[in-house]
Amino acid sequence: MTTQTAHADGGQSRPHHRSGAGHRAQVRPGVAAAGAAVVVADLDAGNARSGAEVIEVNLTGSFLCVKAVSTPMREQGAGAIVNLSSATVLSGRPDYLHYVTSKAGVVGMTRSLARELGPDGITVNAIMPVSVDTGIAHDSARPEGVERIVGGQSIKRRLISDDIVGAAVFLASPGASAITGQTMVVDGGMNFL
Repeated sequence: MTTQTAHADGGQSRPHHRSGAGHRAQVRPGVAAAGAAVVVADLDAGNARSGAEVIEVNLTGSFLCVKAVSTPMREQGAGAIVNLSSATVLSGRPDYLHYVTSKAGVVGMTRSLARELGPDGITVNAIMPVSVDTGIAHDSARPEGVERIVGGQSIKRRLISDDIVGAAVFLASPGASAITGQTMVVDGGMNFL
C-alpha cells in the first residue's frame, strides 16, 4: 500500500481563519492522495482479492492520511483537508468496478468528515479529476483511452498535475474557508453538475 500526504502550499505554512474564533492559527493544509495500480477486469474476471487491494489503497489510504493530519489541525483549531476522488464516479466506467467504488467512498468519507471536523474549524473537500498526465505510465492511460477521454472534454487537452494542484491550493486557501463537504470536478468540462 502506498500513501502520501502532501502540502498544497508547497510546505509553507499559511494562516487560516477559524470561523467565529476571532484568531488565526498557522496550519499546513493536508492533501490526502492514495493511489494503486488499477486492475482492469470485467465483473466476471475480477476477483475480491484484487478489488480489496484497490479499496485498501484508495479508500483506507486516504482515511489514514486524513487521520494523520486531523489531530494537529484539531489542536490548532483550524485546517483544510483535500481528498482526491475521481471523475469516473460521476459516470462509471466498465471494467473499473473496484476503482470507481473506492473513489466514490472517498466522496462519502469527505462529506462525513466535513460534518465531524467542521466544529473544529477544519474544512474537508474532495477533488474529482479526470485522467491526468502525471508522467507515470499505466494501463488505464493507453493512447486510445486518452484520446477518448480528451474527446469527451470541453477543453481539448490532456490534464496535467498543475491543473489539480491549482484546485487543491484554492480549497486549502483562506478564500475557501467557508467551503466544506464539497466535491470539485476538475475534468476539462467532461461532466457538468
